[in-house]
Amino acid sequence: MSAEKLFNFRTFNGEVNKKALDKIRNVEKRLQCFPSFVGIAVRGSTTRGYSTEFSDLDLVLLYDSSVCSTGTDDAGHSFSFMLMVSEHGFSDSIGSVEMKKKDISPQRLAAEVPIIPADIFRVVTGTKIANYRKLYSEYLSTLTAEQRSMHLDSLARELMVDDSLGWKKMAERISGIPMSDYVGEPNLYWDVLKANGVSAPRNVYEEERLRLWQARIEKFLKQKLQQK
Repeated sequence: MSAEKLFNFRTFNGEVNKKALDKIRNVEKRLQCFPSFVGIAVRGSTTRGYSTEFSDLDLVLLYDSSVCSTGTDDAGHSFSFMLMVSEHGFSDSIGSVEMKKKDISPQRLAAEVPIIPADIFRVVTGTKIANYRKLYSEYLSTLTAEQRSMHLDSLARELMVDDSLGWKKMAERISGIPMSDYVGEPNLYWDVLKANGVSAPRNVYEEERLRLWQARIEKFLKQKLQQK
């Protein structure tokens, strides 16, 4: 279990997770007719290389409420209809689908809470997301160096939370040994995991993932500000 690569779209068996990726792309195409739709951010085991055929899909539907301030898109489609289309598109998935919705309008991106802009740095379908990464970069450029550093650290930590929550499932899947077998014996459990192919304990894994997220965020922000 390595954190050297931030994204791995292969299944636990090492095969490209084509079924999940095709499903996400197909739904994304259906949603392109809605002006407020930005893209679908992908989270969870689908992005970390330990999903199975029956794994859940963890997604975030990103939209811009400022594009349809009256509650109806320019194309005549209501916002609720856009959500219905997205949910219907995944209705025949083998595993369950957790589809969160997040407004990333310019006003929301400038919020102090890192949970709002964090998802724009995940893998997101489509091309619109580039504009929102640039908008966020421009917002950060108005802050002091200390404020900017605090924002970047908070963003990376917010993104790493998802990885931390997934460590247990990943370790159990790699080793084939459930943590419940070693309740109250964390050191012994780690020895067993290490002997069965798990290369990093949770705290080391979290540190590596945090570093990778920080590097990804800084890379995007630097690129967008250079294009300004």
